[in-house]
Amino acid sequence: TRAHEYSVRILQAPDFQRVVALQSLNVAAPDGSALQSSPRWARGSDDRELAYALPGDARAVKIKAACSEYATALRINGERVDAHDAHEVPATRSGFKVAVQCEYQDARWAPTARFETYTLAFRTHLDFTHMDVSLRLSQEHGYCAMRAYKDDQDVEAEMQRGFVCRSAVSTPGWIAMYSHNRADVRLRTGPGQTRRMKSGVLMPIRIPEHKANFTLEVHGGERPIEYPVEVLRAAP
Repeated sequence: TRAHEYSVRILQAPDFQRVVALQSLNVAAPDGSALQSSPRWARGSDDRELAYALPGDARAVKIKAACSEYATALRINGERVDAHDAHEVPATRSGFKVAVQCEYQDARWAPTARFETYTLAFRTHLDFTHMDVSLRLSQEHGYCAMRAYKDDQDVEAEMQRGFVCRSAVSTPGWIAMYSHNRADVRLRTGPGQTRRMKSGVLMPIRIPEHKANFTLEVHGGERPIEYPVEVLRAAP
């Protein structure tokens, strides 16, 4: 009888979930002090969304992360970075997010990249004690005036500030001005409908009815500040 020997090579596809899992994550303030996430992250954790509180004077965060040895790339906000170095992300607003991704791509097993994304949400508590805020319409469209009001149902309530705006058009240009350049200012025009307002930048925003109530929101302090905005549109 004749005998034949055959060598069998067995290839096993990677366990993608383990390959793209984050192995280490360190986040620090500019002075090098470590920042702890909520919930607290540890290797093997299922948490993919992490929140961090930043000191009010922090102008950046430093992120150092490492993926598994089989991952082919580490990306921070889409940019490929070296896992041996800390990557600095500027804190341009009071609230911002950073995406950390572990990626695997291989001609045989993953011609289309596989990746896992970890979202780091940062929030600072800014001091708004002396911040000035104003709201305007473009000159050719109308005007806004600040008003003071008080809750008639609460005799002990303090005077509050808000705005009354009159527009000659249905979609005027809105301009918010504020003295703290890291504040997160938004104009809420309805449930779930907000527009971020950069200081001094004109934003066209439609007035849905002849009379509407908007809210100018300032985020970034210990608690949000809200200014009611009464909007009146000229009849066609």
